[in-house]
Formats: sequence, C-alpha cells, structure tokens
Amino acid sequence: MLFERTEITSVKHTRTGAELSAGSVKIQAGTVILATGSPDPLVHALARHFVDVETYAVLTPPLGADVRKAAGARTAIVIDRTAPPHRMVWTADDRIL
Repeated sequence: MLFERTEITSVKHTRTGAELSAGSVKIQAGTVILATGSPDPLVHALARHFVDVETYAVLTPPLGADVRKAAGARTAIVIDRTAPPHRMVWTADDRIL
C-alpha cells in the first residue's frame, strides 16, 4: 500500500497490472487507485486508463449567525479554478455544501 505524500516517480504498465517506482523501491500492483479529482495534469499520459468511480461532497452542520454574516451573500456560489473545480453553496438550512 502507498499512502498520502508517497512520491511515485514512475508508473509502467505490465501484462498483469502496473509497476510503480518510489525512489529505488519497485512495487507491483494489479490495480492502481489514484484518489484525485482528475488525472490531468498529474499523469496526463495515463488519463485514458482512468475510470471515475466515486465523488464526495462535504456538508457542514448548520452555521451560526456570526459565520453566516462573515461568509458574505447567501446567494453567492463560490467556484475555484482548480481541476476539477470545487463549488461552495449555501443550503436553505444554513449549511455550506
């Protein structure tokens, strides 16, 4: 198993899966799971092998008046420019999704 922040220096496809290099260590794997929103630009050459399986959303508990006031207009939808983009929107019951 590899964990967050393990630096993989190369990925090579084999007949039975993949060979990953982490420094001088070679790891054989039948399946490689890359838990990111999108393979580009991290591993652009492998993008055609990717299959979207799951996505997640985060919902806060109802937020207090002080947080709601500090966050600005409730009608605003905030979208960043990362790939894929992240979206923040208020729900009717004072939560942020």
